[in-house]
Amino acid sequence: MKKKTRNNKALIAMENSLIPAFAHIGHGEKRFLAYCIAQLDAKRETAIGRIRFRATDYAKIFQLPLSNVYDEIREKSSALNFQPFRRYEDGKHKTDAWIYWSEYKEFEGEIEVQLNERLTPLLLDLKDKQYIQFALHKAKDFTNKGWSLYVILKQWVKKGSQEFELEDLKFLMGISGKYKKWYEFSRQVIIPATENINKVSDLTIEHSTIKRGRRVIGLYFSITRKKAGDEDVIDIQPQREKLYLALLNAGLSPKTAKNYSLKAEEHNKTKIILDKLPGMIKRASKQPPQNQKKYLQGAISHEISQGSIFNISTKKQDTPTAGDIYQTVTPQNGEYWQYEVLEDGSAKVKYGQGYALSAYDLQQWLQKGYLHKVR
Repeated sequence: MKKKTRNNKALIAMENSLIPAFAHIGHGEKRFLAYCIAQLDAKRETAIGRIRFRATDYAKIFQLPLSNVYDEIREKSSALNFQPFRRYEDGKHKTDAWIYWSEYKEFEGEIEVQLNERLTPLLLDLKDKQYIQFALHKAKDFTNKGWSLYVILKQWVKKGSQEFELEDLKFLMGISGKYKKWYEFSRQVIIPATENINKVSDLTIEHSTIKRGRRVIGLYFSITRKKAGDEDVIDIQPQREKLYLALLNAGLSPKTAKNYSLKAEEHNKTKIILDKLPGMIKRASKQPPQNQKKYLQGAISHEISQGSIFNISTKKQDTPTAGDIYQTVTPQNGEYWQYEVLEDGSAKVKYGQGYALSAYDLQQWLQKGYLHKVR
């Protein structure tokens, strides 16, 4: 059993597929979970064991009144224990929980926590994977929305920029259905979150609007590091370089190989393509010689198009029919929304505080992997 008091060099690291689930939880839950994850030591541990820490150490890191901390660690550990989340892995949606169990020892001022052992590959075994990490001591000054936006943008530091449709960004932050007017979303979420990130984190971000006519439909973020340090995004260059060399060996030109390796990295598909490349080459070799290179490029492009940020599936969904029930993949405002498909192809809210979807919106949500069929 681990009992640790970590210093300012303690880091929180997680594989990119966990980012949406982390962004969706509340501020206190983020603090508690970040503190627990920071107790893990990827250099010495191969499995997630029990964690024990004192309320006084927790209060010191986050600079909170000790009287408030006792309630927070008791309440937030319980909330995370009963708050499942869904993630996308190996072409499947999986349901998990952050915490298996926790025990608060009131008279000792300590808590024992068992994180979900199924998350070991996503919290400890991070070699050759795409993930983010940041310093625990900097997390104390995040607002909830600032923290959510930070972890979403952190993974795009190497690229230096990223675009989002407004509804996509709201979904990733767990606030779908809120702030329906752009000025409300800008004033209450984007501007304060950006100011918070620029003030307290290792990133400097700027944003500009993407418009269709006069209507704001998306946001463009530029993302830069203030300085190199322990909390920087892990360099995944070796994996990208390995894919680049493999594509050169497969007969692609240097320019084409570089473009594909960059796109694969951007869509978190580098390892998948490396694993599938021998099969792609074998199938391409069965084509007429003049078509082999074109076949291989098409296979790679298809594989990249099957992924999206956070590994949400974009593959074609079954056509919804009247009476089908769909549920959001991740919680929105703390709950899962359920929809029932109507005769005209639109969907009404069956459960939760969501909003009705037109037939077009339903198709868009399905294509982007926001919903999965439950009945």
